[in-house]
Parts: sequence; C-alpha cells; structure tokens
Amino acid sequence: MSTDSEYKPHSHIPYGSDGSGFYSDNSKGCYDVIEGALPLVLKAASTTTTPKDSTFTIVDYGCADGGTSMPLMYALVKLLRENDEKMPIHIVYEDQPVNDFKSVFMRLQGALHHTMISDPKEKELFARQAAIDWETILLHRAAELRPGGSSPDMC
Repeated sequence: MSTDSEYKPHSHIPYGSDGSGFYSDNSKGCYDVIEGALPLVLKAASTTTTPKDSTFTIVDYGCADGGTSMPLMYALVKLLRENDEKMPIHIVYEDQPVNDFKSVFMRLQGALHHTMISDPKEKELFARQAAIDWETILLHRAAELRPGGSSPDMC
C-alpha cells in the first residue's frame, strides 16, 4: 500500500524500520501504564459473564506494534483459560492502515487470518456488508449496556 497516494494518515507514521518492533522496545512508559491497569482489567474480565458456547473477544485499539499490550493479553488468556479451557478467545489488534503490523505479526504466536481483495466490485460488496455488520454490532452493544456498568479504559 502506498502511503503517498492512497492514504494520508491523520496522526503519525510509525518510526523505525518495518518489522523492527521499535515502538514497544523503546516505550517503557506505555508498559508501565498497561502494567498498572492490569489488576483492573483482570478484575473486569473475571466478573464478566460469557454465555456458554460464545467467543471471548479482546481488542487492542491503537496497538502500534503490539508489544506493549502482549503481557496483558497473555495474563487475560491465562485467566480465561483457568475458568474455561475450551472457550474460544479472539484477540484483535487494530490501528491505522500505515501501522507497523509486520511487527505485530512477528510478535504473535498461533493463527493469523488476513485477506486482500483486489476486485473493486467485490471490495465494494465487502465494504457495504462491513458497514451493515458494524452498525449491527453497535446496536447490539447499546442494547447490552446497563446503568452503572463500567469498562476498563487505560487512556
């Protein structure tokens, strides 16, 4: 993907060579913030009711190269596995299109799923369906909200 003609980032372009993991390797402050929030996140996860036969999803929004949140992800998976060894766990790493995802992939273990669509008509169909799916997700999350509920937010 060419960042010059197709996409102009709104905040930053990752520093360091692609796949180097530079951000996490040089961001102790981010580790400290996430480590400080770990008890809060684990408490929230331990009190979350997950319906039987469902998937527990964890999302790192603004993941950079993924390294700063991986200790948290490992701790969450360990906690979830202690309660239910067979429950599917889905971890999503999300960031800008220009993000250093190569470093994320190099830090990960296990299954990784990705696809590229080049046919414009097919791409449009997927984009339309994604918009419908996203709206459905947001409407369902809104219906699930309860007065007095909370969500751990590290930012």
